[in-house]
Amino acid sequence: MRSAPLVALVVLGASTFGWAGELEQLRDENAQLRARVQELERENARLRGDASRGLSAALEQRATAAIAVAPGETPGATSISTEASRLEGIGGGKSRHWITWRAERAAGGGRPDAAALVIDTSASGSTYRGVSTLRLVVDGTPVDCPVADYRTEIAPTGRDGAGRIQSEHVTATVPAAVLDRVAGASDVSGTLGPTTFHLTPEQLAAARAFVQRLGA
Repeated sequence: MRSAPLVALVVLGASTFGWAGELEQLRDENAQLRARVQELERENARLRGDASRGLSAALEQRATAAIAVAPGETPGATSISTEASRLEGIGGGKSRHWITWRAERAAGGGRPDAAALVIDTSASGSTYRGVSTLRLVVDGTPVDCPVADYRTEIAPTGRDGAGRIQSEHVTATVPAAVLDRVAGASDVSGTLGPTTFHLTPEQLAAARAFVQRLGA
């Protein structure tokens, strides 16, 4: 009769030892799972970084290839410009806007003191007539650039040519120091009269390629 409690204690001790072993095994498995999850997270981060770098490289290559170089207006000078790029995110209506960077490098090869930021529009009427300043916000810092030239043109539309569409061409002067800041920025927006826009990654890449070509 006295052996029954002893047997129970032996069984209970064995069970406790078994549970402790299973608990330790579960802890080991959880630690291995956590290590595997961390490893996968690092791998995903690396893959995202590779994809991002690949996209950035593709944007830079395309922007560099799109730079146009031609004889300038003065003898021996060189005209450098980006291709026109559609500005997105502009309010409703039928008007459309494009942005182009242009500069002329003198015959001696010196870097120009400023560049022209040209905004061409279609069907904007006379929205920008009298606007004297283009405001750029470069990584949160506002910079006012003077409007140096304004032109407008009216073209016939429709099958019979009875309609009329008015477009505008606004040129702002951007100092070289501001242009360098734009090329190194991660966020650039602009305001011209009532219109506000944001430069896309493609347009920022174009600005960087433009600056590199000016200094080449």
